[in-house]
Amino acid sequence: MLEIHHTNLSEITRGLFDSQVNLKYLDLSNNRMHHIDEQVFAKLRSLETLFLHNNKLTSLSAEQFVGLISLKT
Repeated sequence: MLEIHHTNLSEITRGLFDSQVNLKYLDLSNNRMHHIDEQVFAKLRSLETLFLHNNKLTSLSAEQFVGLISLKT
């Protein structure tokens, strides 16, 4: 479990989570994120839960979610 919420995070860049291959829960909610690099979650094949709500994201693409084969919510 990794909770990075309410931290004023504005963007996440590729490679940030590469060492977290067994991570199942990631909460990035309630930040100021306006950008997520493509394939930033690519190594998170075990991730089941991802929260991105209450950020400043205006668009998302499929490329940002490559590798999330276990994602449920």
